Amino acid sequence: MTFNVKNRWQAFGIHLFLSLIIFLVLLSIIIFVWYPGIFIQMGGYQGIKIVAGVDLILGPLLTLMVFNPSKKSLKMDLSIIGLIQLTALSAGTWLVYNERPVFQLLSYDGIHVITAAEIKTAKIYDIDYDKFDSDYPKIAYMDLPQDNGAIQAMAIATGMTENLPLQLRLDLYRNISSDSDTAIQWLLEGRERNQKNQCVSLPLMTKHTSGEACFSTTTGILTIYKSL
Repeated sequence: MTFNVKNRWQAFGIHLFLSLIIFLVLLSIIIFVWYPGIFIQMGGYQGIKIVAGVDLILGPLLTLMVFNPSKKSLKMDLSIIGLIQLTALSAGTWLVYNERPVFQLLSYDGIHVITAAEIKTAKIYDIDYDKFDSDYPKIAYMDLPQDNGAIQAMAIATGMTENLPLQLRLDLYRNISSDSDTAIQWLLEGRERNQKNQCVSLPLMTKHTSGEACFSTTTGILTIYKSL
């Protein structure tokens, strides 16, 4: 292929086309698997920008800069560019994968969207995700004492002994099997209900920002009222 390409712009176009195919595959995975539906707003857009920047700009641009059919080292140069692009793309894809949301957690203070990276921070590697009925991000609630003072004491103790926020106490995560459970009712008590969408308005907290969302115990976060 190298010797049939007449100029750098042709080489750039071919490289861009091949990179576009790879990008579309990764884009589909990001949108439909790692950041499905509304969760694309919670790090998904940033992830797409990272992948696009590495895949659609870095590699083709380097090819445009170095390509010269008369260069004896052209094959080596293109191999190095390919290696650079592959390394950067792998690192960027891993970052996006690692920041994907894995839990939408109902807690005493609202909904926490927990990422895979935060789970690793908690140093718990043997999580049985299958015990949670929903698709990813899994819907769960925290099994907490029904007393705000006791919860605050638990949060302080968790911070002091484990250096973790309370929402990363994965041993307290429970599957939401029925919204009639008294523990869930207590967590939703006093919250504004949206009868049309059958959801409850709650504060929304993610790794990087916060907002407000409407949450259903059966389908998770339905609507974000305030932009993240």
